[in-house]
Amino acid sequence: MVHYNCACLVNIKDKSIFLVRTYDNNQYYLPGGKIEDKETFDETLIRELKEELSLSIKKSEIAFWKSIEGPAYPNTEETVLLNCFLFSGKSFDYKINHEITDANFFSIYDKGIMAPAVINVLKALEEDGYISYQ
Repeated sequence: MVHYNCACLVNIKDKSIFLVRTYDNNQYYLPGGKIEDKETFDETLIRELKEELSLSIKKSEIAFWKSIEGPAYPNTEETVLLNCFLFSGKSFDYKINHEITDANFFSIYDKGIMAPAVINVLKALEEDGYISYQ
């Protein structure tokens, strides 16, 4: 059973992935948020990126990739469904807002700082050829 249904951004640069952290969490996760009633996945993502990171992403700069299920964080007894969008835009000038306390590109090798569902996303990215650990 999925407890949380979210839209999130996957932004990969070289062997790094963009992640965020909130004031009450120790691990990092993908930017985005819960899908509200009558919102599409992309509408949710665009709204959340604006609220949390002051990012003005155009619909043409994101493309739905896939949905990945994993343990929610920090309550890993619950489940989250990450509806992942790949970022293809050129500009990524963000400013931290609201509950976000840190945001940056982190090495794909730094799995110890990542929420469990993000690690599932990295596995899928590798399987689909978007990243390589070699």
